[in-house]
Amino acid sequence: MKKSPIIVVSLLLLLVFFGSSSSGVETEARIGLQAPNFAVSNGEVTAQLQNCRGRYVVVTFWSSVDPESRMANIVHDRVAAGNARLAHIAVNYDSSEGVYRELVKLDSLDGDTQFYGNTIQGRALLAAWHQETGYSSFLIDPQGRIVAKNPTEAMLKRI
Repeated sequence: MKKSPIIVVSLLLLLVFFGSSSSGVETEARIGLQAPNFAVSNGEVTAQLQNCRGRYVVVTFWSSVDPESRMANIVHDRVAAGNARLAHIAVNYDSSEGVYRELVKLDSLDGDTQFYGNTIQGRALLAAWHQETGYSSFLIDPQGRIVAKNPTEAMLKRI
């Protein structure tokens, strides 16, 4: 009978451990490591990072209150639009989804690459990608490894 509580506790710990891995983000993001997988949707299109394997991907985290990240998003969107070897996934963190939608139009961004991330799942994505103190972009190689943080336009054009 003494083994029953140990078995129950062990099963609960396994459930908590495996249940926490279903948040949509698989691991942490650091240069040299495999990029954490995630999926984002804008109501019409869903982008899943692992579906971009075989291509370079630039993941851009941005907001209108951070002009540098907004400008990087515009550049990344334009460079990726002309390059079949480069995919772009941009996640916006404005406090208002309406502001985000207007900026997508104003900046003439590709609506299929832009996603609103100010959600519970989106905030978990920020934490996994270490975006607590500002917004950055990451370049991921065709094998899914993060190879650069805040890639330049020139770097992306060489792909």
